[in-house]
Amino acid sequence: MADRQSIKILVVDDNKENSSRLISSLVSSDYVCFAADNADSAIDVLENEPINLIICNINDQEKECITHLEEIRKKKPDIGVIIITDSNPELDVFDKVKSLPDNILFKPVDLKKLPNVIAYTIEMHKISIQNREHVIDLERKLETSIKELEQFNDIREQNFIDTIKTFVGLLETRDQQLGSHGKRVATFSRALSEQYDLKERVKSDIEVGALLHDIGKMGLSDQILMKTRSFFSKTQLTLKERGIYQKHPIIGSEVVEMFNMLSTVGDYIKYHHERFDGTGYPEGLTGFYIPLGARIISVADAYEKIVFGVDKKKQSEAEILFLRFLEKHKGKIFDPEAADNMVSYIKEIKSKEFSSEKRISISDLAPGMILARDLYSKSGVLIISQYEKVSGNDIERISRFLGSDMIIDSIYIYEASKASKQLHKKKILKADTSKIKSEKSSLSFEKVCETIDSVLDIRTLPEINDSFMKFMSD
Repeated sequence: MADRQSIKILVVDDNKENSSRLISSLVSSDYVCFAADNADSAIDVLENEPINLIICNINDQEKECITHLEEIRKKKPDIGVIIITDSNPELDVFDKVKSLPDNILFKPVDLKKLPNVIAYTIEMHKISIQNREHVIDLERKLETSIKELEQFNDIREQNFIDTIKTFVGLLETRDQQLGSHGKRVATFSRALSEQYDLKERVKSDIEVGALLHDIGKMGLSDQILMKTRSFFSKTQLTLKERGIYQKHPIIGSEVVEMFNMLSTVGDYIKYHHERFDGTGYPEGLTGFYIPLGARIISVADAYEKIVFGVDKKKQSEAEILFLRFLEKHKGKIFDPEAADNMVSYIKEIKSKEFSSEKRISISDLAPGMILARDLYSKSGVLIISQYEKVSGNDIERISRFLGSDMIIDSIYIYEASKASKQLHKKKILKADTSKIKSEKSSLSFEKVCETIDSVLDIRTLPEINDSFMKFMSD
């Protein structure tokens, strides 16, 4: 317990007689006392003296003093407060002050017992301060722990995705196009998911679902895989082959659902071939009954197959074809919102594509940079796809590949320029397809587009597939 002479008490009372009697009693008990007859003079004392305790006599008319006490408790929480008030609990002042003080004394006050009350109040106030500081310290530690846990979860999540990417690399030993396709679809699906107000966990699930969306094709024959390489070539399947092929989403979902960490992505894999109008498979789901992740993957899947399934020189024409196809089948095959987001994303990547390309070393590669070219290993495995945003783990992985002399390509990133963006605004997404000419094909691109617009479903007409393939090939 503190020495009484080291404790400074401020007595606030507009009744000088009561104040003097109280101060005399306190001084005789070896306390150091100061007097104030109103709130303003009390604040003046507090600004000039290190007060330990305030004893304030409040009645129903002194509402201003209550307001000042509230301010004092906020600014100087280390000061203890004892209030002396009338014993009538019906008084309005009682309701106002009962949450403010450390102690309340009702008139008349027994001055002989006051030193014990003061000692108890000061001690309890110290304990209250210590508890408050302890709570603040615990909250600070909890906040730090939460941040560390979030960082750990982020690292674990990224490591998990990297593990999945490595596993998808195994698909390329079965079919090189199959593995590369999954990685690109994952890049596009992740970018599309960023345009929705989704939790990070959901975005990661969509990315993983996109990586593995075709894992059910591992058991398909080479003949079926060859026939389904192109988005429009499924019409070449026989009725029996089509039945086998349409089981791959179910097989894929069953495979991933055997793993606890992958159980949440099973529906994305199972339903990525459903159509918005209900004419898809395996269950014919309609509209928003199709999981959002599956609706996003469906658009990204079509974009990758149509645009990246042709020679690089033909990709610009293929992209315009895709945009026309997307617009025509928005609300039929594709979720309208996901389709619109895909258009926005294409505009974004085209702005980067029309910007300058820069070759850099691994030491200059930093998280957040976007690759301008696919990065392949010497064995032909796609390590990171074009348009993918590089992470810290990706840099470590590339460094390991470089250290083992396993990468055949240089590293290229996009370096934005204003001039290229202006050029992009003039060129991107023009609908005037009549100006586009095929140098090596007698079949005009305009004719292909007109034929597409004249049919209900491009994927059910073999002649349209044949026309498209003739135009896209040399």
